[in-house]
Amino acid sequence: MKHLVLFLLILLMPNLCPAQQQSPPRGPQEAFSFANGNKLLQFCESTDSADGMWCAGYISAAASAAQSDWPLRDKGLKICLPSSVNLKQLIDMTVKYLKDHPEHRHYDAFALVVASWSPFACQSNAK
Repeated sequence: MKHLVLFLLILLMPNLCPAQQQSPPRGPQEAFSFANGNKLLQFCESTDSADGMWCAGYISAAASAAQSDWPLRDKGLKICLPSSVNLKQLIDMTVKYLKDHPEHRHYDAFALVVASWSPFACQSNAK
C-alpha cells in the first residue's frame, strides 16, 4: 500500500506544484516547428504584441530572402519590391492572401508569403 501511495504522489506531483509546470511552447519555437500558412495567419492576427512582432519579423525576413539572388524553388519567382513599399503593406498583403485562400494555408509559410507578393514579381519573370 505504501508503494501505491508513493507512486501516486510521484505521478501527481507536477499537478500539485504549478510553479514547476512548463507552459506549452509558444511563439517562435512553436512556429518554426510548424511554419505553415495557418500558423502565420494566427500570429499575424493575434492581439498579443509578441505574436505581432514574430509576424513582422517573419515577413521582413521573407522580404529579404525573396529579393536576394537565392533561387526560389517554386517556379523560380523573384520578387522586386518597390522602394516605396513598407512592412505594414507586406503584412496586409500576406494576411489578405491567407484569408482569401484558406485551401492553401496548410502549405509552407514562406511559399505563401512569396505568392501573396506576386504583384511585385520582377519583369524578368514574365514569359
